This record gives sequence, C-alpha cells and structure tokens, in this order.
Amino acid sequence: MILLTQENLKEYLTGKKLLNKKEKAEITLLQGGNVNTIFRIKTKTKEFVLKQILEEPHNKIFFLKAVKFDKNRILLEMKMMQTIHKILTDPHVPKLLFSDVENSIIIMTSVSSSAKLYQSELFEGRFHFDQAYQLGEFNAKLHSATYLNKEVEALFQERIGLELRGYTIIPAFGKFPTHKKKFEEAFEKARKNKFCLVDADITHKNILLHDNTFTKLDFETVHYGDPALDVAIMFAHYLLPAFVYPQWKKEYLLAAALYWYGYQKNVTFTIPKAFFTNMKNYCALMMLGRIDSDVVFSWLSGHEDEVRAIALGIFDADITNINQLLSFVEKN
Repeated sequence: MILLTQENLKEYLTGKKLLNKKEKAEITLLQGGNVNTIFRIKTKTKEFVLKQILEEPHNKIFFLKAVKFDKNRILLEMKMMQTIHKILTDPHVPKLLFSDVENSIIIMTSVSSSAKLYQSELFEGRFHFDQAYQLGEFNAKLHSATYLNKEVEALFQERIGLELRGYTIIPAFGKFPTHKKKFEEAFEKARKNKFCLVDADITHKNILLHDNTFTKLDFETVHYGDPALDVAIMFAHYLLPAFVYPQWKKEYLLAAALYWYGYQKNVTFTIPKAFFTNMKNYCALMMLGRIDSDVVFSWLSGHEDEVRAIALGIFDADITNINQLLSFVEKN
C-alpha cells in the first residue's frame, strides 16, 4: 500500500492520469483528519479532495489505546456518497470522482476553501441556526428515503460502521458498574433496530458551512440501523459544547431544537414512541463515550464530572419527548 505524502502525491496523481506532469498543482494537507490523511489539490482548471483511509490513526491525541481499524471502511465511504446522490435531490455530500481501493484512496469534489468547520463556529459563539434546521431536514430525508428499503439494507448489511461507532462508546460502560448492564441493553437496540440508512457520525466536526448551506463529510460509521442513533449523536454534540462555553448554553439548546424541528417536519414515517427513549439513551451514551471511552475529546478536559452527571441524569430520567430533554439539560 502506498502511503501518500505532500512529497509523493503529485507523482501518484500523474501516474493515475489525474494530473499531467507539466500541470502545476497547489497541494494542501487538510486539518481534521484524526485517522486518515486528507489533501486538497488545486490547479488552474480543477480542484478536488483526496482522502486516504488508514488502519491506524496518525493523530493519536484522541486515542487512549492502540487501535487498528478495518480498511474496508473505504467501501462504506464510496457506497454512501454514491447512494445519497442517487436518492436525494439535494445530497449535501461530495461527489465521488475516483477510487483506488487497493491503496484505500478516494477522490471527491471539493468544497470552497472559505468553508468553515461547524464545530469551530460553535466554539466561537456562532450558531448558524438556519443550518441547524437544514441538518435536521437532511437527516430526515436520508432516513425517509431509505426507510424499510430492502435494496439499501442489502447494500449496507455489513456492521463495520456500527462497530466503529461502538468503539467510541462501549469502552465507557465498564467505568459505571451500577449502570453497565443497562448501558449494554440500551446500545444493543442500535444493533437490533434496522429501519433505515444511518450515518452515525453527523457531528459538527464533519460538517462544513458555506454559502448559507452545508456539506457533510466522512461516512465510515454508516450502516443500516436505528434512526434514533443519528438524532442522538447530533443532540449530544450540541449539548457537549455547553459544558465548555456555558454562556451560550441557551443558544446550543436552541440549535438542537431547530435541528429537531427540521427533522420532525420532514420525516415521512411515523416516529414510534420507543424512538425518544432510545434516542435519549443513545445521547447519554455518546456523551459518556466522549470522555470515558478509548477515544475522547481533549477539549472536554476538566469537565468530565459535569458531563457524567448530566449524561447519567438523561439516561435515568423518564424522558419521552424533545422538550423534556431540552428542559432537563437547561435546568441542570
């Protein structure tokens, strides 16, 4: 397997006839790839992004234990991008341009270099409420278009994506012996409930904002599963910044509410009662995973006890709707 660097990337691209030898190319190593290597390539006539999917993380600051990931994640990335472009008129994801499975490389369309990472915006007090609603709408349309769709289920029947997501959650269970069994039972529903195509990584660090809209990146955790998991992960990542920036707590909760409003206004299947229970449980587990699993967010350092208290409260509470969840977080 060729490991691409800024030094050998142009040689690789010319060898694949994606650039010619005389063509001048501006090659930029993009930030944000903790496991993978990502480059933007720009010439006078074209611009695209190359991603090489690695088995071991090159940025190990988030990983507390050595880990080796399944390199077949590249197949999930490819299938997800292709599927979304087929089923949604406004896909909000890059278009796949080229793939080299042997070397775990994909090339996709590029977003404007002026695009802003949603996570960074939230951390700086810019909430982009319109895009919060749009994300809910996008999530709802993805779920609705694939709901009980046997053809899509067959395409994503492998569980690589869910296992990868579990790696960021399940290790935390052992740190809560009185809750461990309940945690396991709650997360098991993510394996059993197979209703639609689930991204399982719709987090703000994977969302670029531009031109009053957004582009979603990274599809390595995709699987056919429980839509409540997607909603829960999004909620968790609106709630977590409030521990670090409590002065904006109301704004983070408002953004979460707008995301939910966009979701429920656009979902076309009936949301079952169990959805809310599963969603709030997954949300709590995701929050705990970000501080107590083998993959943690360093920016939450110093706030672990606060996160644990709220997450356990959410898990233990009898919450049956979104208003109750937001109210619980606001008061605690």
